[in-house]
Formats: sequence, structure tokens, C-alpha cells
Amino acid sequence: MSWDSFLETLSNRPEYGLTALEAEVVMCLQEAQCPTKCELLEAYIKSYSTIEEEAFTQRLKHIYKKFQIVGKGHKLPQLYKRLTEQYFQYQNNEILFSEIGLNRVWVIFPAALR
Repeated sequence: MSWDSFLETLSNRPEYGLTALEAEVVMCLQEAQCPTKCELLEAYIKSYSTIEEEAFTQRLKHIYKKFQIVGKGHKLPQLYKRLTEQYFQYQNNEILFSEIGLNRVWVIFPAALR
């Protein structure tokens, strides 16, 4: 699963309860690797629409709450780190297959179909 697909899937997961506008912010993480808030805001404006910095900050605050990122300081790197860890967990544990009941997949399975 690609990073883009992962973010899209994650944005639609009911346990996080992201609104469509919050999901747009999360999807902007695909364009910048561990961005600053300013870089993320620029990516959002370029990809979606013009938004005031305060409104963007409020969306980020809601996202932090939904992903249970707490404390003072720089939360965006914490969010990015958490999402990256989840992405690697998906990649390493073949979560997509385990969700449908398969624990291990034969390594050359795609090649065997050719």
C-alpha cells in the first residue's frame, strides 16, 4: 500500500471520525515529508483552497485530539511520526491481509499468478 493510499484509508476510518475538511489536511501530508505547519498550509492552499491560518490551526488541533496527540510543543512532528509508524506497521505486518483473516502470505504469491 502506498503512502497516499494509506493516508486516504486512514482518513476514512470511523474510529478517528475525521471530517471531510480534516481529512483534506491529513491528505496534504502526502506532499511534504514531515512538514512544518507553514509548509503544510502552503500544500493545503495549493491542493484545496485558500484558508486563513487560524482556521487551519483549528483543524490541526481537532486532528491532534482525534489522534490523541497531547502535550505542549510541536505536535505536527508527533502526528507525522505516529502516522509513519502506523504506515510501517501496515507494511511490515501485512495488516490488509490479516484483516481478512490471513496471517501470512506466500512471498511469491503475485509471481505465481503470472
